[in-house]
Amino acid sequence: MDFFAMGEDAIGAFCFVLSLGFKQMALYYAPAIGSYLLAKCLYLGTVKGCVNSEFLNVGLQSRNSRSRLFLQLAIVTLSTFILLFLPWLPPFASSSAILKPIIRIFPFSRGLFEDKVANFWCASNVLVKWKTKASPSNLVKLSTLLTALGFFPSVATLLRAGIMTAPPATTVNNEVAPEGALQKPGLSSEIPTFLRLLPYALLTSSMSFFLFSFQVHEKTILLPLMPMTLLLTNANFDSPEYHWGLLFNNVSVFRWVFDLANCQCD
Repeated sequence: MDFFAMGEDAIGAFCFVLSLGFKQMALYYAPAIGSYLLAKCLYLGTVKGCVNSEFLNVGLQSRNSRSRLFLQLAIVTLSTFILLFLPWLPPFASSSAILKPIIRIFPFSRGLFEDKVANFWCASNVLVKWKTKASPSNLVKLSTLLTALGFFPSVATLLRAGIMTAPPATTVNNEVAPEGALQKPGLSSEIPTFLRLLPYALLTSSMSFFLFSFQVHEKTILLPLMPMTLLLTNANFDSPEYHWGLLFNNVSVFRWVFDLANCQCD
């Protein structure tokens, strides 16, 4: 797959928005996916090294690659969301009808948590009875804040990597390649740093949502498990990393631990 194929990024954005519309759990990956795409926009804003005049011509055609990719992603994302919610938008419905799917997607009225999910709220509820200590609106704000603080380092790291690892301008045939020039695919095996960091960002983002977000279900541990599995593919079976991965994989179903601790989550 061509890393610099911006059309594939637009298709990916379209499919990801569809996944959000199908199940809101895809939101667990949204900070990582969004910051990765922004990092790529920042990366493409700087000259990618060229080695001959043919590649320089590719760069000349891609002078505004950063802005073009950003606009493509913005247009595709916005138009796909509008398409999904079109039945609840005027003139097909009243202006207040859009609240109906939003309330179902974000069920704040159900309370902070249910059942015995092994996340921060249920575990800490043994000591701090959250539902009696704070109002539902304050719990929503606190949950949102902690979730954002959890995935913020990965977002900031991806964006910084997109800026810092962008290839510098190079001179080709005594000419300086313009901003936004791209190297012809296949000539370099070097993978941009922010692409290498994407599995870590997916893990951090999804785990942050699992631990701190509102109304977490035990099955959502499968979302951190996917990038965790990718990261463990090269880990030795006897390594601490592999053992930690198995622990995180199963921690959500350890309901009996909370039962023994007399965790009253309701």
